[in-house]
Amino acid sequence: MNKKGAILWTIIESIIATTIVLSLFYGAWSYGNDEAPSQKQLAHEGALLIDLYESFNIEQSQTNIAFKYPRKITTPIVLKEDYFSVIYPLGEIKSYFAAKVKTSTINAPSLYFNKNGNSISISEKNQDLNYFTCGKEKTYANIELKVTPETQDAAVVLALFCRKDGTCILHEDSPAELKISIIPQEKAGVAVYFSKETQFAACTVANNLLERNPDMPIWMIQSDEETFTIESEEKSETLQQIGFALEAII
Repeated sequence: MNKKGAILWTIIESIIATTIVLSLFYGAWSYGNDEAPSQKQLAHEGALLIDLYESFNIEQSQTNIAFKYPRKITTPIVLKEDYFSVIYPLGEIKSYFAAKVKTSTINAPSLYFNKNGNSISISEKNQDLNYFTCGKEKTYANIELKVTPETQDAAVVLALFCRKDGTCILHEDSPAELKISIIPQEKAGVAVYFSKETQFAACTVANNLLERNPDMPIWMIQSDEETFTIESEEKSETLQQIGFALEAII
């Protein structure tokens, strides 16, 4: 994984992990209290995630994110110009942030925090992040995949010739115009790391995966290296979908 992408992923992963741990703690505590610790937690975490998303914009990072909050939402959520609000029977809890957002109100069991380009929003479904911005269209006459035993199903779909070292190429008699590494990850979903040169290819693959499985967590993260790397959960179905998605660029 590239250095910049690794840092962004670590930050996001830490926020998610902390959210889940605190959710369990506050959820247990709230049974014996008349106050609303879980609502306070949600308000603070909501503002924290939004500020995190804005920090990516300040760094001009082309990072698109759709994060589903891990707990069921039981109260209305309001996103205003400068605060994240949780409304419950005893009142309203506000937590402020310094970011530009799309204002909205959510009253549903599910809550998504979305970053689509420079746009930050919340939604009831994974719908605000349907497509990534791909840039100038480009296709490749020949591609090369570097796979591991855990990710080789992606190459099988494309019927590529694979060597023992995991290098798979579409046409053996010509050089590859695009080289892609597909490596396994323990996290659910797919993370796509791209450079300016590979943005269209990576974006096309990400969009194709979203069309095939809108509920799949898709992370598209700009790299500081000239590589195109796909990190995928170790599910045969997901890897096959990656293979089919790659067909869109050849």
